[in-house]
Amino acid sequence: SNIFSGSIHVSPSVNGFGQAYAAWRSGTLAGHLPITLRFPSRMDPRACPSGAAVMTATIAGVPVRPFDGSWTHEKREVLRQKVLAEIEQVLPGLAKHVRACEVNVPSDIELSLGYTDGDLWGGDIAADQMLGLRTWPEYPAPRTPIEGLYLAGPSTTAGVLGTCASGVLAARAVSIDISARRK
Repeated sequence: SNIFSGSIHVSPSVNGFGQAYAAWRSGTLAGHLPITLRFPSRMDPRACPSGAAVMTATIAGVPVRPFDGSWTHEKREVLRQKVLAEIEQVLPGLAKHVRACEVNVPSDIELSLGYTDGDLWGGDIAADQMLGLRTWPEYPAPRTPIEGLYLAGPSTTAGVLGTCASGVLAARAVSIDISARRK
């Protein structure tokens, strides 16, 4: 089915997002976690045997450091069971087809990818950094006071709005600035 070609969002209610964020801040797991499912084997069938699928689940609201210590095997198993139960709500019967599962918590992501605290989104954006209120308000985004340095990424103004949007804006600014220097 084409439904498995894109992302599937298993999300709590609007209030649930707030509860997930509050639980994350306190080092606990919320009752319902925001989850994004992807099936990379739809794009590359060589990733698994015929008739099978590879699914990834990106879970928001997983604390970097649980309030009661580090991530243990037991805590990872609780997270795995919780996530499978959430997925069962939108894809009934899926759990019985799971042959293997690897649980990566923020410390694993930090270790393997180098993202601070395992944060795939580049950190929280403070109120003084939202929208047009960046560090250098006198420079139009994505420009900075450092010549030749342009900001792009998930923590920029456009970064939270759309995939690659901040990169496109930075590339345009570079192109415009180079063209202006040639004239």
